[in-house]
Amino acid sequence: MKNIIITGGRGLLASELTHRLLADGNWNIFLVSRSPQDIRPANHLQAIELAQLVNDKALRNLSYDALVHTAFSRSLDGEDLKKSLDFLTDVLAVAKQLELKSFINISSQGVYGTKHNENVSCDETMSLSPGDNYSIAKAFSEVMVNSGFANSNINHTNIRLASILSHKESKRFVNILVDHAKHQRDINISGGNQHFSFIDIDDASQAITTMLNYCDKKWEPVYNLGTGLSHSLLEIAIMVADIAKREYGYEISIHVLPATNDANMKLSVTRFSTDFFWHPQCSLESSIEKLFKNQ
Repeated sequence: MKNIIITGGRGLLASELTHRLLADGNWNIFLVSRSPQDIRPANHLQAIELAQLVNDKALRNLSYDALVHTAFSRSLDGEDLKKSLDFLTDVLAVAKQLELKSFINISSQGVYGTKHNENVSCDETMSLSPGDNYSIAKAFSEVMVNSGFANSNINHTNIRLASILSHKESKRFVNILVDHAKHQRDINISGGNQHFSFIDIDDASQAITTMLNYCDKKWEPVYNLGTGLSHSLLEIAIMVADIAKREYGYEISIHVLPATNDANMKLSVTRFSTDFFWHPQCSLESSIEKLFKNQ
């Protein structure tokens, strides 16, 4: 059995990754949460506060194979984001005290910004241009991780993650489009030519699980993680309407409103796929079909 620490408690990615690793059967999971008492206990799963890892002698003396840091505010509020960065400072200090083998920091595709040509894929060598407080904080988290482990033997990387698709992310615009269609309401979109990159939560958790099997391999300092594709807002709306008609018989009209938003995002995932022999299994259409069934 291997020992892994996952921060983020009951957050979406932490929860899905925990579920997958428990099913894998090869991991003892130490799930860091501010409210560990609210997490249901299970075999090979222990919910703890971060400080316990160094204050509890039994936990401090264990050998840890990996730490996956998913905990981070989704807010644009500067104070909330500062608290996330302060917590990362504490996590890095604990990681070095424990002398763990590997560290994965979950970052965001937002660090690239959104003003790109729709035909250009952002790869890991591209200059960063974060456009909001959240993306700026994520970019700074990468600097903290790289500098924090610069003179250590801890294998570490930053995962720039595409937007996650899950029925539990009800505020994402794809989920909102599906909700409109399920209630037989017309879909209104602004512009339609904006392009977005997504990854299904099942693919995201499976990719990180795969990566954890390569802890002994020297990782690159950053990896993009997505499907390698992008989809226009209009394409997504049409896909939602088509599934609503095909699966449920609903006739959904799409109304396109004028807009000046030219946001475009497409991630190259060649580096991750090459290093870890991984490819996504879920298409955007299959992810949207799951949203119809589950949300």
